[in-house]
Amino acid sequence: MKYQYIIDNILGQKTKIKVLRYLVQHPDEQSGRRVAIEAGINHWQCHKVLRDLYEQGILNMKHAGNTYLFKLRRNQYIVEKAIIPLFNIESRIKENMACELKNIVTKCLPVNERKDIISSILFGSIATGKEKTHSDIDIMLIVKNKTDKQAIVDFILKQNDYFISRYGNTLSPYVLTREEFMARYKKKDQLIESAVLHGNVLFGKTAGEIITDES
Repeated sequence: MKYQYIIDNILGQKTKIKVLRYLVQHPDEQSGRRVAIEAGINHWQCHKVLRDLYEQGILNMKHAGNTYLFKLRRNQYIVEKAIIPLFNIESRIKENMACELKNIVTKCLPVNERKDIISSILFGSIATGKEKTHSDIDIMLIVKNKTDKQAIVDFILKQNDYFISRYGNTLSPYVLTREEFMARYKKKDQLIESAVLHGNVLFGKTAGEIITDES
């Protein structure tokens, strides 16, 4: 393999990134056709990328009948130390961000406000996987009816600088009392429906459990 600027050659194209992501996630031997279908690229492009990665020593290639099978060389130095860790980190970004949000709610928020939280839900475009680069991190907190909602909003917004520098996204908290949540749910409010259908619970009850409790 080359030893200068090797990443340029390995990750220089979007198609290569798609192929490598798929092969990192699927350690068994794969036909070129299967890789093309699953990675969402045309067969000719995929074959060219697989050949190139093979020639760079990143893949094993084996002839089987009328096709070729490809497999990531997981013990190859750059694969083991850079490519696999890179895609593993990528796959956990949302999970790690959600854990940090949960810690804010369960550990950092002052006790008086924390004890009044019924549910904390990540929702919106990030929850559904349709986010853009600068989409907000939408977090809904459903609280007991006499809670100081503004105090919770103010505290969460104080974490904005950290989340912008770490993830590039702004926190957008929505704090509702249980009564407000139910009233908007009954009116088929789109924001509430998004949280019910696609929200990821960070802490406390699911939206469905809250609705059931009120039924």
